[in-house]
Amino acid sequence: MFDAFWQGYCYWLMAALADSPHEAAKYVGLYKTFQATGGAVAWRINALKYKPLTQLTINWVLLGASLVIAIPAVLAIKPSPISGELEDAGSLARDGRTPSN
Repeated sequence: MFDAFWQGYCYWLMAALADSPHEAAKYVGLYKTFQATGGAVAWRINALKYKPLTQLTINWVLLGASLVIAIPAVLAIKPSPISGELEDAGSLARDGRTPSN
């Protein structure tokens, strides 16, 4: 469940940062590359029979390092102009007006 939350958040973040479907596809490709690399590293760490506490420490260090990169990316997201237009249209509809009034 927690993994699904993070993946959904990552896809939302990529969509929010992309200006076009072409750019979003590049972000998704990069994300999937890092995801596969992480899976391979995790498999290798387990295959080398590292102690569970060492594996946990490695996971937390990698999480901390990724947050150093992710936090500025999240803070760089600006509100979409489309969402503002939708909110304006909704308030007009509640008032009984149309955009042309």
